[in-house]
This record gives sequence, structure tokens and C-alpha cells, in this order.
Amino acid sequence: MHTSKDQVISPAFQARTVAATPVRSATTLATGHTPFLTDPAGLVKAIEDAAR
Repeated sequence: MHTSKDQVISPAFQARTVAATPVRSATTLATGHTPFLTDPAGLVKAIEDAAR
């Protein structure tokens, strides 16, 4: 899960971390570091989509 407005872990660092880690899928939310607080519905949808 990438968070494009994150001011704790930059989007560039997120991208490098994902590139160095085997992942099945990646999604970006237009939120800061805590999407579970600022966009819970979007986070749930992204997790459900990834589980399919």
C-alpha cells in the first residue's frame, strides 16, 4: 500500500521498499501515513481488491 501524501515515509522511499520486496500487487491511496483513519473505506476496498 502506497500513500501518496505521506509525510512520514516518502512516496519515493515507499517505491524503493516495494521494488526490493516481493509483492503480489501494490496500490496507491491519496492519503497520508494513516489511511486507516483518513480513508478507511478506500483502504478496505484496496485490501479486498488485492485479496481477489
